Formats: sequence, structure tokens, C-alpha cells
Amino acid sequence: MALEFDPNADRFSANNALYLATASAIAYMDEKSALQRTDTDLGLDRNFQFFDINNPGVTGCNTQAFAAASSTHAILAFRGTEQTNLKDWMSDLTATPADSQWLFSDAFNVGAIHAGFGNAVADSWSPISDWIRVNVITTGLPLWITGHSLGGSLAVLSAAVCSYDPQNLVSIHGVYTFGQPRVGFHNFCQLVDNRLRARIFRLVNRKDIVARVPFRSWDYGDVGQMIHFESTGIPVLESPEWKHFLLQPFNDFGSFFNMLFTVSAGIEDHNIAGYIKAIQEQQGALDKLEFDLNY
Repeated sequence: MALEFDPNADRFSANNALYLATASAIAYMDEKSALQRTDTDLGLDRNFQFFDINNPGVTGCNTQAFAAASSTHAILAFRGTEQTNLKDWMSDLTATPADSQWLFSDAFNVGAIHAGFGNAVADSWSPISDWIRVNVITTGLPLWITGHSLGGSLAVLSAAVCSYDPQNLVSIHGVYTFGQPRVGFHNFCQLVDNRLRARIFRLVNRKDIVARVPFRSWDYGDVGQMIHFESTGIPVLESPEWKHFLLQPFNDFGSFFNMLFTVSAGIEDHNIAGYIKAIQEQQGALDKLEFDLNY
């Protein structure tokens, strides 16, 4: 039986969070398994497409995702990073910024973005945008975008493209990310928030330190509204515990990796299964959160 989902929700929904976290987990599967699970678990029985696109400009990084629809909504879910390959992935993806117009020349300049993530979206955008055009723009179905880890970053950048590139304009109904690294400089984050803040929800589990990179000291910022599952498991908006965790300095990737691979919680808390469990255990508390949408 498919999970509950409200395709027209205009506020955070714990049911939707569980549904989209499940979609993010399914994105890790092979094409055949993903096709079956999108139908049985998500009720998406129409127009399934699996994307597996090589990114020549990003070492060791293929963009993998799936898109599918039902009679009421459409989902685009990006695959994240295999846990066993996390260190290599973080080493290979440069944190060097790139101008957003360099990747999407027709778009309004929304500031500097992570070059590795930006290239991954740009290299895969043609088939994804074709699917959106046929299954979302022509049908009017609400589009929801999601992803875990690297997939969460690609989800946010895709929402930005859909919101600012005149060749790809489509209304985004919601973006939920899980353990998402930062994707752009503060100017990018501010402009995306100006348009999408009420629709982007960024969930971080306990001490998932992948959500801390690239570093704020390098001018990278955060987008959307952040829900942190504290060490107790309780979800808190922009929690003091997370803010205290952010005060622990990482000046370079060397110090980051040292903590990541010597403190087991840092990697265990990043697993998508941990996010699904946290949401399942705290659905009541999640639905009681009160968001400040003034921006």
C-alpha cells in the first residue's frame, strides 16, 4: 500500500517528509527495482523514467535520478552518494564556485554556486527538462523534488533552474532534502529563499556533518527551512544544538575527513535509513513545528 502524500500541501507535512525520504531511498536502487517501488510504495504508476547520466566534468560522479507521476502529482528524486564512496566523492567534488549563468546562460544570475553540483545538474538537465515539459508543464501536475546527500543538493539546484531560467520555468510545489550539502554562496541562497523559502525543507539528522560542507567560512550559505533531529531524536527548527555543532571549526577538508572517519556517528547519522527512521518516530512532533515564513 502506498504511503500517504498530500500533493497540494502548502506547509510542512510529516507524511510528505516520509514519502519523499522514501523516494530518496528508492533513487539508490537499480532501474527495475525503482520502477516497482515507485508504484507499490509511492503510488506513482505513470511515466516512470530512470536517469543515469555521466558528468564528464566531475570526477567519479554520475547523475542518477528517477521521475514518475500519478494522477495527482509528479516526483523528481535524485540519488545521493553511496555510503562506502562518501570520502572519495567529497574529495573529488571541488568546492570552487561558478557563476550560475555560466551553467545556464539564459537564466537570471542568481549568484555563485558549487561548481561540481552545478555541472552535475547542467550535464543531466536536457533529458530531465524534457520529462518535466511533457509530464508537468503540459499536465499542470504539482512537481515535488527531493534527494538525499548529493541528491539533495541537485534537488535544490534543479528547483532554482525551474524558478529562474526562462527556458525551464515551472512552479515548484515543494523541495525536501535530507543530509544535503550546501550548494551556493550567500547571494545565491538569498535569491532562492526569496522565491522558494516557504517550499524548501532541509532535514538534518543529529550529527550529520555532510550538511556542514562546503564550509560557511568559504562563503557558502544555507537555503530553505532547517529541521534538526537533535541527539534526543526530537525535531527542532534551527536547533541550538546544531548551532553549537556549527561552531566546531573545520578549516579544510582534511580536518573534516579526520572527524568524519574517526567519529562513527558523523557517518551513521548521514544514512538515508536513519532519516526515514527519525521521521517515522517523530511524525507527531514534526507536524507541530511552527515555521516563520517571513523573509
